Amino acid sequence: MNRRPSSLFARIATLLAVTVGLCFVLSIVAIRITSDEGAGRVGIRGATARIVVADTLIASGKEAGLAEIHVIRAPTAPAGREPVLLVVRRTLEDIRQAFPGREVRIDGMHDATLWIAAPAPATGWLGVPVTNTGKPAVRAGLLAIALGGVLIVLLAGLYARSITAPLRQLADSAAHMVNGSEPPSLPDGVARELTELRSALARAAADVRASARERDLMLAALSHDMRTPLARLRLGLELSPVTDPALRGGMEADIDALDSLCEHFIAFARDGRDEATGDVDLSAIVHDVAAVASAHGEVWTLRLPDTPIIQGKALTLRRAVENLVRNASRHGAAPFEATIEVSATEIMTTVIDHGSGVPEALLPHLGQPFFRGNAARSDATGSGLGLASVRRTAIQHGGELHLRNLPEGGFAATLVLPRGDPRTQAGFVGLRVPCERRLPAM
Repeated sequence: MNRRPSSLFARIATLLAVTVGLCFVLSIVAIRITSDEGAGRVGIRGATARIVVADTLIASGKEAGLAEIHVIRAPTAPAGREPVLLVVRRTLEDIRQAFPGREVRIDGMHDATLWIAAPAPATGWLGVPVTNTGKPAVRAGLLAIALGGVLIVLLAGLYARSITAPLRQLADSAAHMVNGSEPPSLPDGVARELTELRSALARAAADVRASARERDLMLAALSHDMRTPLARLRLGLELSPVTDPALRGGMEADIDALDSLCEHFIAFARDGRDEATGDVDLSAIVHDVAAVASAHGEVWTLRLPDTPIIQGKALTLRRAVENLVRNASRHGAAPFEATIEVSATEIMTTVIDHGSGVPEALLPHLGQPFFRGNAARSDATGSGLGLASVRRTAIQHGGELHLRNLPEGGFAATLVLPRGDPRTQAGFVGLRVPCERRLPAM
């Protein structure tokens, strides 16, 4: 059964508790490690040697020499204390083993003195100052702090990564979630707060999708219903006695503009999400769409390689290419070009016109629903949904829409699609040599 704390607060509290416990254990281990070395320095190497020399001086009657080796002779000794540090306890044990039968005590803290009973038949006590007894403890403390700091950094880094990685996933998908895409799935075992955040974002994305779908359906329904009275108006105009060519032409143009707007609304609502995915030949689609445009008096130059088959929605991609071609025809100027470039990972379909381009300040807004930048390019009317539909199609296929002005003048729209089907990779890597065709106006 998984006992891991689920909330972020509980996990942080557990992390702190575990870290403090591990630091305590590391401190004990560090003291034991440094105590082994300190025992050799403080115990046998120093005190034992001076006690042996002091015993020799007392036995030879030369007690005056005790001062020269810094040994104190006293009739009594302090009561002493029980050492706290392991290094001191080991020193006392080593001294008792080196001088069996003689009582050993220690007194003082930083300036400690080791007391040992004088050798028989002498009486009294010998005091041996023990200096720097705190060094092992200091080293142990510093080592424990260093190890504890490294441990805290490692644990905090790992835990911070477990929090920031899911947040990074959500942040990277934020732009798509704003448009209604489902947020990415989070790894198992993430904090409850992150799971709740992901659920809230999923609900918000679902609301955005539902709202957009309702709006699209409303636009489609209104546009569909408007086409019936528009057809009656067109028929009435044909049967009317209006003889002024200018007036009749204006009325026909208005009806055509309204009908075109209805067509854009319906196309935008019919976003292709319910269309089945299959094999798509982009070169064939671009050629067919340009051929239709050429039939209306436009001259198109095509540079189309033998494009690999990709997996996509054929009708939706065809509408996207039609929108790009229609956008160039309505808002740009001849000559018109359509090119396809193929790399190892992408297929780039570019439609170019040589009109006046778009003001740089408007470029970031192109492709947004109902934003019309045509006033800068022509006097044509539009719904602002053509490029928005293309951008949405690109996103549906995991691609992008790039819009830019050309340095020599004109405008280029590039539909970038990934080559998602591995079966189509072989034989097309690095294919960039286009075949050029020119479709004359008909």
